[in-house]
Amino acid sequence: MREQLHAQAPAKLILSGEHAVLYGCPALATSIDLPTQVTLTLDSTQPAGLTLDLIDFTRHYSFSWHDVLARGAILQQRYRAFQQGQLTIDQLLTRPSDLVILVLSHGAISPLIQQQACSIQIRSQAWLGRGLGSSAACLLALLAVWRNAQRPNVSDDLTLAVLIEQAQHLENWQHGRSSGLDPSIIALGGAGRFERATGLTALPSWPLSAWLIDTGAPHSSTGECVSDVARRYDTQAAIWPEFKQVTELMQQAWLAQDLNALKLQLNHNHQLLRQLGVVPSALDAPIAQLQQLGGVKLCGAGSIAGDAGGVLLYLGDTPPDAICQTQGWRAQPIQLGSAGLTWTKLAANGAIK
Repeated sequence: MREQLHAQAPAKLILSGEHAVLYGCPALATSIDLPTQVTLTLDSTQPAGLTLDLIDFTRHYSFSWHDVLARGAILQQRYRAFQQGQLTIDQLLTRPSDLVILVLSHGAISPLIQQQACSIQIRSQAWLGRGLGSSAACLLALLAVWRNAQRPNVSDDLTLAVLIEQAQHLENWQHGRSSGLDPSIIALGGAGRFERATGLTALPSWPLSAWLIDTGAPHSSTGECVSDVARRYDTQAAIWPEFKQVTELMQQAWLAQDLNALKLQLNHNHQLLRQLGVVPSALDAPIAQLQQLGGVKLCGAGSIAGDAGGVLLYLGDTPPDAICQTQGWRAQPIQLGSAGLTWTKLAANGAIK
């Protein structure tokens, strides 16, 4: 017997609140239509074991179920060592396949599954290493298909809330301590306001066309940027109320569907990020050109070194192609507020059950 399950999860952008959310300020986030797709196939007629295809990395792996459980035990041991200060976060998941192994081995694997061949394919349109939530999207899509495969008769109990909670827990292996923002906005889709104390509050849908611009991989890690900001700004610094005010005004613009006001607050938010020192100076001139055409801001932690800062969000009537071509940047039209996590179970003939 052969059955197939498929799940898809969007990417995400933070509209306002990078860094500031760590100082008690709210953040606004939205899903974007750069999906991560996971397909899981179970086949009882083939030799038991796991095959894994990471399409974007052109990596293919084959494991016995014993290998999966053994590697999973190692990952659990590493996390305990990390919690005790014996390992750093980058020493936990050291192979491209580890995130998948973590999901599959986190909890018992049913005897029925271990008697079958399991094939998993993962592909993503999200730009990797740019703060678009690709690890959370992968975790959610994997959890959806794997939990359905493990519990075929009680899949109705598999709610988004359960998947968000599980994804947030497993994200700790990737980020140390997950705030829950990425799994929440990616699973639910649309836009939302996030606060560390209360989690995500959904905002009304406002599908917007925008552009995502890649200035290049940041030369600094998120941790390095966070540490540098903390060194120069304490919790009582005057800049944090300014961030909070921008977020409040941006939320008002979103609720009113006032595009001009939203552009204005994107530009204001970007200026505050410049004050924090996480926008490389090489980006100032081209971003100023883009701001003459619409609203633009750096999204993500930014960088405190080098000339690249990650991705920009641009909202404007004029495409940014000319400026991006001059800079050697790639730009891609995107849709804000895209649908959240979805999953389906396919029968042997490919029909949706």
